[in-house]
Amino acid sequence: MAIPLLSPDPFQRRGQLASQYKAIEGPTLTSLFPKGTDITRFSKIGILRGVQLEYNNLSEATKKSAADKLDEAVRLRTQAMPLWPVGTVAETRHWDWVKVLEDIVKLLRTTAQPSGVAIRQNIVQSTPENIANDKKAWVNVDLDIYLQQIAHWRKTLGDIWRNAAGHSEQMSQADIATGCAVRYFQLEMAATLKSNRKWYGAYGSYSKETLDYMKETGADKAPGEEGTGYDIWKLSESLKQKNVKEIQSELQKAEFTGFPQEHARWIVADKARHIDPLVTWLKDIIKRTAKRRNAFTHHEFLTAWLLYTDSRRMVWAWRLALREAALKRLLELEEASQVWHKITARSGTESPIPAAIGRRVAAMNKYVNDVESVTGFAVAHSWADYATVMMNMGFFTFQLLRGVGFLLDANSILRRWPNVPEAVKAEQFCNRYQSFIYPVLGRRPTNENEWKRELKEWIDESRRQKEKDYMQKRLEDYTLLDRYGKGWARLAVIEDSLSLKKSDLEMTQGTPQWWEAIKAQAKKDLRTPSAGPVYQKVLEAGLDWDGTVREWVSALGNSSWITERPKVEYYLNMFKPSADWFESVVD
Repeated sequence: MAIPLLSPDPFQRRGQLASQYKAIEGPTLTSLFPKGTDITRFSKIGILRGVQLEYNNLSEATKKSAADKLDEAVRLRTQAMPLWPVGTVAETRHWDWVKVLEDIVKLLRTTAQPSGVAIRQNIVQSTPENIANDKKAWVNVDLDIYLQQIAHWRKTLGDIWRNAAGHSEQMSQADIATGCAVRYFQLEMAATLKSNRKWYGAYGSYSKETLDYMKETGADKAPGEEGTGYDIWKLSESLKQKNVKEIQSELQKAEFTGFPQEHARWIVADKARHIDPLVTWLKDIIKRTAKRRNAFTHHEFLTAWLLYTDSRRMVWAWRLALREAALKRLLELEEASQVWHKITARSGTESPIPAAIGRRVAAMNKYVNDVESVTGFAVAHSWADYATVMMNMGFFTFQLLRGVGFLLDANSILRRWPNVPEAVKAEQFCNRYQSFIYPVLGRRPTNENEWKRELKEWIDESRRQKEKDYMQKRLEDYTLLDRYGKGWARLAVIEDSLSLKKSDLEMTQGTPQWWEAIKAQAKKDLRTPSAGPVYQKVLEAGLDWDGTVREWVSALGNSSWITERPKVEYYLNMFKPSADWFESVVD
């Protein structure tokens, strides 16, 4: 028989492996007991002891065949193990069952001689206590693992939300993490449905037997808790008293209302209309189940609604602090837009962008005052962080601030500054905004040649800025984020399509690593402070592009830093940065 090819996708691969080892385990274990024996009620230790008792009643051919088949099941389960979350109860329970299967294989391969009796007895007696004391039926081992996995990610998100609620700078990360978790659940639950059909009734709803099992056992019960399995059953009961319109009305409250459709789509993220990922998921499930009218019994809906109610319950302890932090973040964005207004007003043009930002901030403020979930507050931070990144691209497209960056780095390359506050803070500024100052190189130049090559690219770009609505058209291109090394922000907030592959943020590699990866990437791509306050202080210092900074930068670009060093020094001496310029953007 040909060996089926396994998918490279971790979710499909695990489902394929599950279908294979399940097809082996049930029939093979049944063949080791007298016909008519209901082994579905046996515990794991019960199965092992049962095989020990039946050993002498089995033919050598049956024992050999069963041992070989169960050996294959062990191999398939072991192959699936790296695809499970590391260090979780679900993983432990999976290894427990693999251990039982391995012991059954060892037992079947013992001899019928007297010495074999002692070996078989020792195999059974050496079973670890956690397995020996587990009274749950072996046939539910995968359902237990599945529920424990849901409980694990439920706790993970709860911890993330709670942590972000106390540290507002992590709120956008919490929003992105929720979005990743939703995609993970969707893939996970689709694969589980495919490989465990007996848990479900019609059209993706849990069967009555499965819900009864959740109610009776708690499945993933922790000390003093009823467990996620029980909570899912309880939700399914409470939803019997509701209709779809009631739920849709509740979800409507979590959406943005009254938001103007701006021409400046790039700044308000209208392309994605990003809202609470849990709300998006729930609305999608209701839409998918509309014809069957089984939304409230659908396995995805029950998990999504459970998480959504968790987020809503959690908000009550944090509501005032969450609202204050979100309003403060939105105010920072509006203040940056006013700097933008001053910049364009000085050149005699009127940009529509500050007004667009103001309208969106006003609408977002209303949303923040009405929102009823931690994940809803997190959306406000994601939008503000994303819009700040986009505005920073604009601030550095305006010539003045980019010219300041070039002059700062010329001083650094020529090692002209001692270790003084101005130099230290200037270094931090250049490091933080290097992708904005040098989008082609992607980093700070380290020598004269690199500095001048980047300047040439900038001059070529400046010629294009004379085109009508250049800034508007340029920043409406979402892919421009990639040029500035911020492609992850585009995927996370606009495209909403972060990869779950091993090379990116594969969630099956363990919660701590996954969450730390999101935090690190979000800090790099999203948590960049607005450059607006720096621009404001540079203007207040009397610098401008046409009168001073362009002359200095051009002189450095047209001079040899080696043979014409006195001339270079002359122009750099005219540039006198202040440490105060960078106070708002450095650590």
